[in-house]
Amino acid sequence: AGSAANGTGPNPTGAEGGDVGQEAWMLKGNDDVDENGMWLGTRNYADLVTKTHDVERMRITKGVGGDLHDALIILYENVEAQKSMSIGEDLEVKGHTLLNDELMVVGNTYLNADLSVEGNATIDKVLYVKGNVNADGDVVFNQDLTIQEDLSVWGEAKIDGNLYVHHSLFVDFDGDFGRNLHVGNDADIDHDLNVDNDAHIGRDLDVDRNANIDVNLHVGNDADIDHNLNVDNDGHFGRDLDVDRNLNVDNDGHFGRDLDVDRNLNVDVDAHIGRDLDVDHDVNIDNNLYVRKDAFIFGNLDVNGTGTFLDLHIERDADIDRNLNVDNSVHIGVNLDVDNNINVDNSVHIGVNLDVDNNVNIDNNLYVDNNTIINNDLRVNNNTYINNDLTVNHNTTINNDLSVTNDVYVGGTLEVANPITANCRLVVNSCVNGSDQDLDSYPVLVQGGNQGIAIKVDGGRSNGNNFVAFWDQDGIQGRIEGQTYGELTTSFDFIWTNAM
Repeated sequence: AGSAANGTGPNPTGAEGGDVGQEAWMLKGNDDVDENGMWLGTRNYADLVTKTHDVERMRITKGVGGDLHDALIILYENVEAQKSMSIGEDLEVKGHTLLNDELMVVGNTYLNADLSVEGNATIDKVLYVKGNVNADGDVVFNQDLTIQEDLSVWGEAKIDGNLYVHHSLFVDFDGDFGRNLHVGNDADIDHDLNVDNDAHIGRDLDVDRNANIDVNLHVGNDADIDHNLNVDNDGHFGRDLDVDRNLNVDNDGHFGRDLDVDRNLNVDVDAHIGRDLDVDHDVNIDNNLYVRKDAFIFGNLDVNGTGTFLDLHIERDADIDRNLNVDNSVHIGVNLDVDNNINVDNSVHIGVNLDVDNNVNIDNNLYVDNNTIINNDLRVNNNTYINNDLTVNHNTTINNDLSVTNDVYVGGTLEVANPITANCRLVVNSCVNGSDQDLDSYPVLVQGGNQGIAIKVDGGRSNGNNFVAFWDQDGIQGRIEGQTYGELTTSFDFIWTNAM
C-alpha cells in the first residue's frame, strides 16, 4: 500500500506495515503528503479492488504489461459526476452513469448501461453504450457513437464519425452527422438534420425543418419533413413521405407508398412511387417516373424518361421526353407534350394543346380544348373531341365519334367508326397512289349503307356554290355547282338548246 506521513506515526498495529518503515494512510486524511513518492495502490501484479458492504464496487485491473497504461477502471455501479469529467483513455461502466455537468472523453468509452448527461458532452474518440443515452445539453462526438437502445439529446447533436442507434434517436435541436447515420427504430429531429454520408432509418423519420443527406437516405417506414429534403444520391422510403416544402433527390427515388410534397419535387434519375403522388407545385424527373396509383400535380410535370401512372391529374403543363403510360384517366390542365408514345387505358382530357412525337393509344375518350398534333398514329377506342385543329401525320383510327371544332389534317389513313364532325376543314394528305381502277388508290373511301356522300352548303344553290371542285397544279379544272331557276333560263346552254 501507499504511505503518507502524518502526526500518528507508523501503523499502530503493524499488521500490514510491520517495521519496514511504511506509514499508515489515515481514514481522516494525512498531512505532509508528497505526491511524487506517496500513492495508494498495489506493488505486486494484481488488480486493485474496492468494496462496500463486502460487495465489489470498483476494480482497477493490473493490465497486460504491454503498455504503460493498459489497465481498465471497471465501475459496477451508477456513476454520478457533479462537475465536468475528463477521461484521457478508455472508460468502461457496467451500471448507470449520471453526469450533472459536462463530460469530455479523449479516449474510447464503453458503457454497459445508461448514460445521462445534464450538461454538454464532448467525446474525441469512440463511445459505445449498451443502454440509453440522455443529454440535456449539446453533444459533440468527434468519432463514432454506437447506442444499443435510445439516444435523446435536448440540444444540438454533432457527430463527426458514424452514429449507430439500435432503437430510437431524438434530437431537440439540430442533428449534424459527419459520416453515416444508422437508426434501428424512429428518428425525431426538431430542427435540421445534416448527414455527410448515408442515413439509414429503420422505421419513421420526423424532421421539423430541413434534412440534407449527402449520399443515400433509407427510411423503413414513414418520413415527415416540415421544410426541405435534399438527398445527393438515392432516396428509399418504405412507406409514406410527406415534405412540406421541396424534395430534391440527385439519383433514384423509391417511395413504397404515398409521396406528398407541398412544393417542388426534383429527382435526377428514376422515381418509383408505390401508391399515390401528390405534389402542390412542379415535378421534375430526369429519367423515369413510375406511380403505381394516382398522381396529383398542381404545377408542371417534366419527365425526361417514361412516365407510368394509374390516374394522372396535372393542373398545368406536362412534358414527357419518352413514353406516357396511364392505366386509367389523364387530366392535364394546360399543355401535354410527349416526345414518344402515349398509352392511356381510359379517358384523356387536355386543357389546351396536345403535342405527341409518336403514337397515341387511348382506350376511351380523348378531350382536347385546343390544338392536337400527332406525328405518328392516333388510335382512340371511343369518342374524340378537339376544340381546335387536329393534325395527325400518319394513320388515325377513331372507334366512335370524331368531333373537331376547327381543321383536321391526316397524313395517312383516317378510320372513324361513327360520324366525323369537323367544324372547319378536313384535310387528308394522301400517301397512296395507283391505278384509277384500283379502289386502294383513292385516299378517301366511303362504303357501307344505302347512300353515299351528302354535301350541304350554306345559302342558296347558285353558281357561286360549288358542291365539288376539281383542281390540279394549274388551278380549278371542273366543278359540280349549284344553279337557281333564273340562272338556268339565262344561261347560254339553256338558250341555245331551246332556240334550236
